[in-house]
Amino acid sequence: MDFRPIAAEDIPQLLEATVDNVNWGGTDRLTVKDVLDNSRLSQYATGFRIDRDWGFAAVEEGKVIGLGWVQFFQEESPGYGFVSSDIPELSINIDKDFRRQGFGTQLLEVIVNHARKKGCTSISLSVEDGNPAIKLYEKFGFRPVSREGNSQTMILSI
Repeated sequence: MDFRPIAAEDIPQLLEATVDNVNWGGTDRLTVKDVLDNSRLSQYATGFRIDRDWGFAAVEEGKVIGLGWVQFFQEESPGYGFVSSDIPELSINIDKDFRRQGFGTQLLEVIVNHARKKGCTSISLSVEDGNPAIKLYEKFGFRPVSREGNSQTMILSI
């Protein structure tokens, strides 16, 4: 498994990853169009700015099998896991065929280590109740700080 910084050519895949994240339970609750039509959701893909935000692609045998990225949202246009404009919000997605093999753990380690190097003091995220990824986040030390509907915002102090 190799990891490389997200590049401009990866940005279109952020939309696919966002749709997949929303549909984590295996049902297609939202389509690409639904995500693009929802300004709060679409910003996870279309709002990524290579000059401000950052992330990593997990590459296995030349194929991108996962993406993890952080974005600095603003109070006037928050993400679902928004805590503060100086705390980046994490999104992470591993291709379905590669889940439960430790790739998410490895990708999250790369992201957290990079955040430390960049001087970040915390990372936030939003996760829906029942999502098995909660166990991974808790293992890393993410703790719930608030709820919105059936989702919780979690934060990791680093």
